[in-house]
Amino acid sequence: MGGMFMAAYLALVRRHGAQDYAVEFPDFPHCVLAAASLEEAERRARLALPAHIDRLIADNEWLPHPSVTDADAFERADPEVTAFLVEAGQAGTGSGLDRPANENTLERFVEERMGAR
Repeated sequence: MGGMFMAAYLALVRRHGAQDYAVEFPDFPHCVLAAASLEEAERRARLALPAHIDRLIADNEWLPHPSVTDADAFERADPEVTAFLVEAGQAGTGSGLDRPANENTLERFVEERMGAR
């Protein structure tokens, strides 16, 4: 088996209206969520993305390579956005999502597709 493969994807948080925040992942356009606070947006993003990736893997869908790896640079370019990276294997317990992500799912997927090196 090879070493641990862990991808980190950019999450963008924007203020939506007077009280809400919207989170999007540029590499996963169908993974979006809303939250009542910036802290909740970050917490939910760290739960939602791994679960979304797990569902894509279960459906044998293609996973993109991370397109941006410098969240700070993205924030400097757009002051209306809070940006941070979410590791693909960062799942918590009790997320309330349909299928909690498995920390090793992405690594297993890569090894199955690319072969252990």
